[in-house]
Amino acid sequence: MQQTEFMNLVVRGMVRDAALRIVLSDLEDKATSDMPEDLRVASGWYKQLNIEQKALVRVIVRKTIYSTVFRFLCCLDGVKVIDDADGELVLLYKNASTDAILLASSDADNELHELFKDDYPGWVQSDVASGMR
Repeated sequence: MQQTEFMNLVVRGMVRDAALRIVLSDLEDKATSDMPEDLRVASGWYKQLNIEQKALVRVIVRKTIYSTVFRFLCCLDGVKVIDDADGELVLLYKNASTDAILLASSDADNELHELFKDDYPGWVQSDVASGMR
């Protein structure tokens, strides 16, 4: 698995897009008694919004997810200092048939956060452009 495959499959698919589906599902699904009270209140509030207001809430959710993932990738890439001991995070991919492949570190060929930043503003603002999901 190379960096672009990791970015598309894991970061965008399994993290970013999955987080969006989970949050929106929590807001849009029928509130149940086993939901935490704050989520029931948020869901009730969200459901009474008009289409344009819901689109703006989804933009805020998307921006929050984007910013969180971007910042984490900056840490993996060594762009953000994580401690005073000059430590470094290293992300390797290894399966049974390959040697370890460097996906992220300060020595990686490409920086993951640079690959990911191409998603802004398009992915973040896509709900405003379409009005609804």
